[in-house]
Amino acid sequence: MDHRLRWLLDLVATFGWVCWELVKQRNAQLPARPTTAVIQFPVARTKRGLVAVLVSCTGMEDQARRALGDRTTLRFVRTWAELQDVVIRTPPSAILADPLADPRGDPEWHIRMFAQAWAIPVVMYSEFTRESASLLLNMGHSGVRDVIFHRVDDNPARFAHVVDWERRPPPREPPLRVA
Repeated sequence: MDHRLRWLLDLVATFGWVCWELVKQRNAQLPARPTTAVIQFPVARTKRGLVAVLVSCTGMEDQARRALGDRTTLRFVRTWAELQDVVIRTPPSAILADPLADPRGDPEWHIRMFAQAWAIPVVMYSEFTRESASLLLNMGHSGVRDVIFHRVDDNPARFAHVVDWERRPPPREPPLRVA
């Protein structure tokens, strides 16, 4: 009985191989399919997350809007107090902040609070001056994730690299709940 079963399997395998070869020959004789042009339609990007932005001049605001406006919702503020209010009410995915934007606020304390206590990525976006350099050196251990200098390396690719959504999704819960 075992001999007959092996013979039957050999017959089925041979039949399958012959059919496969016939199909390959038949397909080789068919004319090639005409190629169709693929039409690229513009795909609308969905905005992900919120980035809170505190900058000192309108040129920086325009550059941030050009670089990140299609990727995310931007919320521009003028003072550290407004920035803290935005963070409390709506959880931002990241914060772009210029330490020289609001001289009356305490940038070191706010950045330490945002980065360390609330675990929000903070990116310094400032002009390359002596004042900003000394502030950035003092804030080295406060949790600044990255630094972008205005008119030096603030191109859209640099912004996109710094605010990388694939590696770090936006937070879901606000750091503090408003009653």
